[in-house]
Order: sequence, then C-alpha cells, then structure tokens
Amino acid sequence: LNDIMAGWQTHIMHTCVVCKERGHYCEVCRSSERLFPFELDRVETCAECKAIFHASCLERCSVQCERCERIRRVKRREGK
Repeated sequence: LNDIMAGWQTHIMHTCVVCKERGHYCEVCRSSERLFPFELDRVETCAECKAIFHASCLERCSVQCERCERIRRVKRREGK
C-alpha cells in the first residue's frame, strides 16, 4: 500500500502537469511551493473554505484563516 501511495504522490506532485497545477499555495507565507491536501504531516485545511496552509504558518497566524477573514471583510463592505 505504501508503494502505491508513493507512486501516486510522485505522479501528482512531480510527474503530471495537470495534477501538479491543482496544488495550492499558502496564503500566509506566500511561498511558491505547491501544497496538497494529502500532505497531512505538514498542511492544514480550513474546514470552512477548504484553503490549504502550511501547518506552521497557520499556527502563527493572528486569525484562524486569512481567506475566510478576507471573504468576511468583503461581505461586510458589500452589506451582505
């Protein structure tokens, strides 16, 4: 099973251009490194908006989720 998972991770993260482009970027540190939701040991996913962050970045963030906070600010400005 580990060999199968390693093969798929290599495919998604390195080999397949389509899969690789579906990676996410951390909105806290703005790193160009792509993050994937299956990297459970180093990423956190917002339960509300599904944004993905480095776990270490989210820990030191002043708000729970930068993206959710930005969406809330926009909605307040629009009066929704």
